[in-house]
Amino acid sequence: MTNENTKFINSLFLKNLLENQFGQKDVKIKTYTAEQPSENGNVYTRAAISRIFVKFSSATKSEEVLSFVMKIKPTKGELSDEFKVSGDFMKEVQVYRNVLPAISTTLKKIGEKIEFTPNVISTFNIPTDGIVFEEVTNRGYHIQFEKTGLNFEQSVLALQKLACFHAASAMLMENTSLDLDRFSKGTFHNDWKNKLEYFTEAYRLVIDNANGLGIDNTIQQKLKEFSTRSIPKVIEDYTSAIKGFKVLNHGDFYTRNIFFKYKGNELVDVLFVDFQNAVIGTPLIDLFYFLTSSVAVSVLATSRDELVYAYHEALSTLLESLGYQGYIPSLNDIQVEFLKRSSMEMYFGLTLAPYLRSFEPRIVTAVQPSLYKDEYLQQLKKNGKEVLIQNKDFIIGQLKRFDVIGTLDCASNDGRIGGIKSRFSGKV
Repeated sequence: MTNENTKFINSLFLKNLLENQFGQKDVKIKTYTAEQPSENGNVYTRAAISRIFVKFSSATKSEEVLSFVMKIKPTKGELSDEFKVSGDFMKEVQVYRNVLPAISTTLKKIGEKIEFTPNVISTFNIPTDGIVFEEVTNRGYHIQFEKTGLNFEQSVLALQKLACFHAASAMLMENTSLDLDRFSKGTFHNDWKNKLEYFTEAYRLVIDNANGLGIDNTIQQKLKEFSTRSIPKVIEDYTSAIKGFKVLNHGDFYTRNIFFKYKGNELVDVLFVDFQNAVIGTPLIDLFYFLTSSVAVSVLATSRDELVYAYHEALSTLLESLGYQGYIPSLNDIQVEFLKRSSMEMYFGLTLAPYLRSFEPRIVTAVQPSLYKDEYLQQLKKNGKEVLIQNKDFIIGQLKRFDVIGTLDCASNDGRIGGIKSRFSGKV
């Protein structure tokens, strides 16, 4: 059924859509329904979503049924007010309307056709802005809702496809006249400094529950010391580049925004959705986000370096094939940058990943600070401890690794991490 934000979806709207975008002729709508996806399947977040089922006749068929998904910028309610002061929804529209077609053109020049997202049937701006997607499950794509995280094979394929998107976007930015200013700000930016209370509270929640989580006293003290400088440091890391190399990041790259396709038992493809937090910057934004939020803890423990290698190999191969003239980061560059920017990874791992990995209780994270609401912060304070305990093994494992590589010392002593970096770079 329709609601205040989707009541314009009627027989006339659907008739025009089917005739103009699906190539049907003489359409007569018989019945239709507009349903909200279930919470577990609702990956098209921060908008009004409807899965449309329509039964109709046309010039060639007496009866046919189609289904598709519509993502709509709200016109009523609290989200409507928020979007008036935020450009996040239009970020996504621009990705589908301009960026992805331009990337496809770039790839065609070397004979490549890479599908990154579900097919977009149309975008519209009357009576509000919206996007019409294919119902991608009809082609066998599904979200993997394993509570344990993605396995090695799934993680490798997701990172390889991400690397191709990053490479194509870097090439596009080098040669395009597209206005990409909309993508200049992501989650951590100086303009959002007064909107990052969620992160300081989420970080404090770890410290307050450190004993219950089994965090030893030495690490607890280092976490407390780092808290005084955490936001400026993470903003610095988030807005950095690898020797000038930047890409268009997805910005919210984790399990619920990734569709996998199998043929029998063989994993064959992966697609992405939800680009509302897309941002130009270091590729570590997506890499850290994905590694901390989506990969199985056991895979992280045994195969983290292999995942980074798979990403880099795909990135450098495609950049070279495209004839990219800018600086192409070496694997060594990325390894050094992982150490240099590990404060951001740790911050993602403590303030975002536990809540992205958990199903119940569900806590909304402040990935889009401009749209964050106070009630979500109350939700964090009420249920956050439970989620942290659910993810105790992940948190402890990550903190031990960060202590070893010197991340926890960087607030007061850059020397140790600089020494570790020198193992890769030959410089201190």
